[in-house]
Amino acid sequence: AVQAQCLALNKVFVEVGRLAPGKLQQVPVVVQGEEDAGTSAFTIDLAEKFVAEHFDRMKRSLLSQNRLNSSKALKDARSALIEQLDLAKCTREIEQVRVMSAAASAFVAMGQLPKKLNPVIRSIMDSIKTEDIEYLQHRSANAVADLIETCSTSGKIVAVDKLIKNLCRFLCVDTSESPEFFRNESLKDIILSLKRDEERGPKDTLNREAEVKAARIKRRGAQFALAELCTRFGGDLLSKVPKLHECMIQPLTANFALPDHVQHFEPEVGQDIVDSLSILRSLIPQIHHDLHPQIIEVFPHIIKALESTFSVIRHAAARGFAAICKYIPIKGLQIVIETILPMLNDADNVKRRQGAIEFIFCKHSFAALKLNLDLV
Repeated sequence: AVQAQCLALNKVFVEVGRLAPGKLQQVPVVVQGEEDAGTSAFTIDLAEKFVAEHFDRMKRSLLSQNRLNSSKALKDARSALIEQLDLAKCTREIEQVRVMSAAASAFVAMGQLPKKLNPVIRSIMDSIKTEDIEYLQHRSANAVADLIETCSTSGKIVAVDKLIKNLCRFLCVDTSESPEFFRNESLKDIILSLKRDEERGPKDTLNREAEVKAARIKRRGAQFALAELCTRFGGDLLSKVPKLHECMIQPLTANFALPDHVQHFEPEVGQDIVDSLSILRSLIPQIHHDLHPQIIEVFPHIIKALESTFSVIRHAAARGFAAICKYIPIKGLQIVIETILPMLNDADNVKRRQGAIEFIFCKHSFAALKLNLDLV
């Protein structure tokens, strides 16, 4: 298609711009990748030169009147070429990621890691970030889990920590799942769930469609990989992958052991808290039941987060604890009855009331409560 657009642009130069055929930039007949294609075959790089320097040169060769008469036709033909070129470049990048990821995954499957891991890691992680075909992304996620398992066994802790940190970051890139603390830092007296529902609309979705899609693909890839790790390591997950504990648990235990009056976080710390709750919410379905006691130990800190000064932290805590209640129902329901519901009657503390309302408002909360009540 790119080659055809180059030929079409040449045709416009001749038929509309009256350019002599001898002054045209010749377009190779054979395309790179075809049989008998040599070094002079048509390539994307050649097309990029065609749309830039060759186009300008041919346009300068036109007579003034012809240049004026053909201006719109040339502009339209060039725009069509650029559109096809961008599409071809995007397709090439996608295929390159798939090939490199498949090669790196095969290398990891052999169990013999090279001294320099960066090329292998980069190839697989690029697929985790950008692969829109779920099966291929899942395959890369399994390769990441293989790589982490192998590195963990062989003592390459730095590589494991880097991979886990990046996966956790990818998991939190979708702002519909992990709100940005700095954008919501000033909001302290609202119920964020209500505000986010009001702001969500077709206009916003259309304006950010590509960005939202990319974020969701990246998040999905990270979720596949981390879920696979949960399955493989089982009850040893947090001991064998301590970086995950650091990302998922530590921000809560480190910041909500403090008295209420010092809960004024820097943006980076606030984001770590929001992200930790998002990670916990995403992974709780896959976390082994042997680790549930460790999650239960974090309950008091999550309740503190539910009482936070910041609306965004209360929102994240509500969604996180609602998800936990579905998988640790007995202890979860106990906290709901003994701690969260009484917060609604606290006439002296609006933050506690709003935190409780956030929890109840969350649709996941209703599902969790229904499940728990059915069990009772």
